[in-house]
Amino acid sequence: MAISPTSSSIPAPTTQPESTSSADMKDWKTYANKVYKFRYPRDWQPTQDRQDDIIKSADNSYSFSIRQLDKSNSGAEICGGGPGPQPTSLKNVQVGEVSTKLDLVHLAMDSEALIQSHPIHNNNNSYCIFFHYKSVDENTDQKSIKILDQILSTFRFIK
Repeated sequence: MAISPTSSSIPAPTTQPESTSSADMKDWKTYANKVYKFRYPRDWQPTQDRQDDIIKSADNSYSFSIRQLDKSNSGAEICGGGPGPQPTSLKNVQVGEVSTKLDLVHLAMDSEALIQSHPIHNNNNSYCIFFHYKSVDENTDQKSIKILDQILSTFRFIK
């Protein structure tokens, strides 16, 4: 998927989390490809690896990524999995027109935390969203969740 950040605005979502302020997001950029679009903080930069579209903060303390699941994994009930810390259920969210669950995993290395979605299904494809951040304390966790809520409040599937 080609990365094409733009500065155009997208329609305001019909519902936003209580902690989301459009004033906080007025200078945000828009990421768009052929499948989805969303807004992200101005000082973050898009990048891509083999599997994911990734947006990272300038200081690398946050990263938001989206992965299209392989068709053989599209029926998976969770994103991620495997050995390591077990996720705890965080909350239910709207991602575009789709409801999904978010799980929180505290990783042992460098006080890192991961919020991962359950698979999000759209047009016979499935996607997972991942949000990494440095988990220093509860205030950092709450700030990180607010940023993710703001990003997800603008997420839309295009087709």
